Amino acid sequence: MPEVRQFLDAVRGWVLPDPHADLAPVISYDGQVYRRCARCGRETRTHPGFAAGPDTTAGRCVHCGVTPHEPVVHLAVCLFACGDCGTEFEVALAGFEALACVTCGSRRLELHEAEIDPPFTPECQQGPGWDEALAPPEQQEELRQRLKHVWGLSASDDVLEAERELEIPSLRPDYFEELQLLARFVRRLWSFGGHSTERETAILVNYESSLRHALFRLVRDPVEGVEAVELCERAMAGFAGHAPLHHALAQHNFALYVFSLLREIGDGRLAVTYRPGLRAEAIAVAEEALEYFTGGPGGGRPGAPEQATHIRWALGDLLGLPVTTVLQARPVVEPWMLEAMEAVGEVDPRVLHGLSDEDVGRALGYLSDAIDSGHLSERLLLSARNSRAAAVLGSREPSAELRRQAIEDLEANVAALGVAREQLPDSWTMVGNLAQSYIQDGRLDAALPLLERVCAWGVLGRQRISDVRMLHAHAEEFVQYFDMLALVYARLGRPVDALCAVEWSRAATIRFHTMGEEERSALESEASTQLVQESVGVLVALLGQPPVVTESPPFTDHLDVLRARLESTLRRWRDEAEGIGFVSFSLWRDQVLAVVVGTTVRAHIWKADLAGLTAAMALTSKNQSNWREKRFRRLFTKAYRALWRPLTDILRDEGLTRLVVSAPGVVSGIAFEALVELAEGDGALPIEDITYLPSFSVAEDLRTTGEAVPGETTTARPPMNVLMVTYQGADLPWTAEEARMLQRTWGGSLTVLDTSFAAKREVLERLSGPWDLIHFAGHGSFDQDDPWNSALHLVEDPEVDSRRVTASDLQGIQLERAPVVVLSACSSALTGGSAINDAAGLTGAFLRAGAQGIVASRWPVYDGTALAFMRQFHAAVRRGTSAQAAVREAQGALQAKLGVEHWAAFSYVGFPS
Repeated sequence: MPEVRQFLDAVRGWVLPDPHADLAPVISYDGQVYRRCARCGRETRTHPGFAAGPDTTAGRCVHCGVTPHEPVVHLAVCLFACGDCGTEFEVALAGFEALACVTCGSRRLELHEAEIDPPFTPECQQGPGWDEALAPPEQQEELRQRLKHVWGLSASDDVLEAERELEIPSLRPDYFEELQLLARFVRRLWSFGGHSTERETAILVNYESSLRHALFRLVRDPVEGVEAVELCERAMAGFAGHAPLHHALAQHNFALYVFSLLREIGDGRLAVTYRPGLRAEAIAVAEEALEYFTGGPGGGRPGAPEQATHIRWALGDLLGLPVTTVLQARPVVEPWMLEAMEAVGEVDPRVLHGLSDEDVGRALGYLSDAIDSGHLSERLLLSARNSRAAAVLGSREPSAELRRQAIEDLEANVAALGVAREQLPDSWTMVGNLAQSYIQDGRLDAALPLLERVCAWGVLGRQRISDVRMLHAHAEEFVQYFDMLALVYARLGRPVDALCAVEWSRAATIRFHTMGEEERSALESEASTQLVQESVGVLVALLGQPPVVTESPPFTDHLDVLRARLESTLRRWRDEAEGIGFVSFSLWRDQVLAVVVGTTVRAHIWKADLAGLTAAMALTSKNQSNWREKRFRRLFTKAYRALWRPLTDILRDEGLTRLVVSAPGVVSGIAFEALVELAEGDGALPIEDITYLPSFSVAEDLRTTGEAVPGETTTARPPMNVLMVTYQGADLPWTAEEARMLQRTWGGSLTVLDTSFAAKREVLERLSGPWDLIHFAGHGSFDQDDPWNSALHLVEDPEVDSRRVTASDLQGIQLERAPVVVLSACSSALTGGSAINDAAGLTGAFLRAGAQGIVASRWPVYDGTALAFMRQFHAAVRRGTSAQAAVREAQGALQAKLGVEHWAAFSYVGFPS
């Protein structure tokens, strides 16, 4: 039973790759297709990619000669109990289904019993694969009848065969899907295989950990990264006392996997969401492995010096990785203590920044030893020098000598790189790090061609991508380089090009859903062309020919396309949106870039205390208290000085009185209306209203969508179809009054969805109806660790999954009439802090689903405040006021009587009509 549970946990919730969707009825729980000999019972395993070809059940058994075979599907037969309604139900799963309670739709399920039926056999024969697919037609039948690898006899042989199976897919853009399938199959091998020793099992566990780590590096899903670390720890435990060499090698892997997690997530978040002290653990484990290959029993083994070199490199990476995280693990400080500190103006000191001199010294020592060892290939030597340079440039105040050495390392790397990125997977980081050092030294002319080279690689790589997970990971990888390029363009007096660079990586995953059909078709055509080119490269590699290295198109070619598209949008913007300006912020180190689109496009750069602002954002409690108004005033004053005061002259010159703001990362949660109030106190031009969007391109998408929908969806046009989703909890008495207020305002145009009887499934179904405006009143929650788990709650208990709608749930619906969505719920406007502005959370989910605009709150709101705001808002919309203007009208009504914690709580995300 423990093995079955572990196996189910490993693969539950994954989506079957689209190319194999037609095979779903015959795919087993491990993602493979099986056939069984009717006489001897031996099973043959076939990858789904080859199961759609010739009928695999018609083949002759290579063991006993019987034909035909019979298909067999290994399903997980599970007994679940629902944590919401208590229903017990049994279900047979193939592993790719969306699992929910059959009664109430809750996903809060407890597994009571599970078995694989029919059970997996300890061994299975390899079926048709690449050998047959790549052979001439006249040889394919002969190859199908040969005895092939038998899985489950030898763990080492299984790993070699699995690596051989991955060799060709590794050259394809859908490689991550192959990794997913193989990871499932490897888990089946070590969970149910015939391996008789702990060492054999540990070999397969260790191999699965490497597959999970590869998946993590491709899609940047922390779940995969953590799984890789935990599997590696299990492998180390299996090798301990049985296989010291394998144990030391697994320790090296552990250090590498932890480094990847730290680089992606950061020390603070990893400590909060997973476990603290992981960096120190990895360093200690790696040092133990290094001792084995130097002074220990492994020192005399063949290849020991080379392995020791790689471990030193890993130690240098771990010690040299900068710590630039605001710790948000605030349960260690009592809330009343934090409030008391803030009330008297104390600053929470828990901000980590940079590395200690001792850590930098140790990192450089290990990295220099690795570089000077003579045991690294030319390709790996480039990567090691890049690590050494990164450790120096990431330290607090490197000496002039160390900085000179770092730049020499990077310059030597860039000189050694060929034209094509394929020469080394991390070529762009080497070129980008050198460009960054040039920017810091003020050498913009030297940085520009390097950044354009990196960004050309980014554009080329994106053309291969058709999966939103890969798109998100790719944008995260390159956003820093496009932001740096935007900064250089702005400093060189090229504001339109600066906006093009910013726009490339912003909101890419949202535009996956919102872009127009013409642009989507063009991108799909580019992806198809790139896929053909990749396939040709695969065939050339299979024929043993040297790869054809072609020069990537220069970034200026891509920039011409981006500029033409953007300037077309700008012309429409100026013609149709008089007085409306767009402000796009980009943050890099201590510099702020703001590109302002009005009658002209202007770029302005200034220095600001962004580290202090980031810390203040993280450490300012937004919970309701007597001190909150004072805390917010202090926070917004800091934000005004850092982000808004330097812009006021440009806004006055352009005559902009209505603004759309795009702010990345953690500052996306700033109430810019509060900054405008401070600016007006300093004599700035009054701003009528502010709306928010993740990018200029999304603004254009929504403008176009609004035109495509009959009528103007953001303006009242009687009769309007209004849906209200009610709340069924006694703890929010004002929601009943809010419902009565909507009934008085909208009369027969209002449809009320009574959630006394409707749960999650019914709510999601009704949201997709022909509504112009959707209103939800109730509790909201924002999950900082997983923004897609942020939710709208229909009842008081936030854990009842059947009575809540999460951001993840909303990604499965399509709103019919591009409505305005009003969320009268706490913290419903908050999104994840990614620099790519993917708006992970409730507002981003509604944008992806087709909403024209969203009204939502930035922090917990008092019931009376929410009611007062919504009364003003709906009355204005009913009179014919546009949604975003109605938000400003409601804000103004509250502003005359109440503080910023009340009037600035709600914002409008969407295109201004």
